[in-house]
Amino acid sequence: MTTKLVVITLAGLLISAMASADIYRWQDADGVTHYTDTPPEGIVSTLVSVNSRPTDKARISNAQSQARGKQQAQLLIEQEEMATEEESAAEAAKLAEQRAQACTQAKQRLETYNNSRRLYRELENGEREWYSEEEVAMARQNAQKAVEEFCD
Repeated sequence: MTTKLVVITLAGLLISAMASADIYRWQDADGVTHYTDTPPEGIVSTLVSVNSRPTDKARISNAQSQARGKQQAQLLIEQEEMATEEESAAEAAKLAEQRAQACTQAKQRLETYNNSRRLYRELENGEREWYSEEEVAMARQNAQKAVEEFCD
């Protein structure tokens, strides 16, 4: 029992001696500053005063909580930005699909106008009204513009 007490006491003294160890600052011939726990022989060194204080666990915990809160807020902002980017990408893909469909329809219409002998429009009563030559030329021109607009 007494040997355990002696060992514990010596360990405590050793730890406290290490905790209160002196720190020396000195410069070598190249001007590089060094810090050691023993003064170098033959070189001028300065004893550095080290002021330590006990750790404030509440302050550290509070700072860590604030840092976690900031990280979570930043993560939420990044997630919202990613969602916005995904929505934008989805919207762009949707617009590209609509544009491709409009291009296909415009090409089909132009091909129909160029290959048909006569063009007509169907009236509400089901009868056909035939286009004049000027109306056919205008329809072909409008179809060509639509192809140019939708088919980059």
